[in-house]
Amino acid sequence: ASASPPPPPPPLPVVTGEIERGGGDEDTRKAQEMLKKLGINPGEVDGLPGKETAAAVKKFQRAAGIEPADGKITESTLARLEEVKNEVTKDPKHYIEDMKDHPRNHGKVAMGQMALAASGHSPGEIDGKLGPDTATAIAEFNGNEIRTVVAGNPNLENQLKGMKGFAELAAALKDGSVTFAPPTPSANQGQAATR
Repeated sequence: ASASPPPPPPPLPVVTGEIERGGGDEDTRKAQEMLKKLGINPGEVDGLPGKETAAAVKKFQRAAGIEPADGKITESTLARLEEVKNEVTKDPKHYIEDMKDHPRNHGKVAMGQMALAASGHSPGEIDGKLGPDTATAIAEFNGNEIRTVVAGNPNLENQLKGMKGFAELAAALKDGSVTFAPPTPSANQGQAATR
């Protein structure tokens, strides 16, 4: 008599890659919230590590001088995120002035951009470059005073003569009729650089 074959094992659950809302990792969620506050888009704040979150973490790591900039949310990256968020929220003016004083220093410009974003002014992409979007955000932060953006930049001062205020500057930046010239050896180092 032959024995009947053993019954087949129960089927394995099907994994679809989707997790219910509210799931996810608390450290990832905290990182996403802080990145968003600092103007670096991590995608949806859902606690789920994904491509957008990893790219945002990597961008932050580069801006903050964290090596390796691998896009992983480690304890040290999370601690530095918290530290930067607290610093730029507590004293945004310091980081914005530091950025204006060092327009070619990627790290200082990125910190200034994050300070602008944390204070509700959009500097555009957090890219460590002091360009038109960042300059517009600086003007907004400083109460729309155009002189804070153009001080020491004779070319830009000449372009802006006759403008009545921030609205005209913003329109000129958007339509390209006002541009930011790269610094020249004789120009003041505090001028805006091409984005």
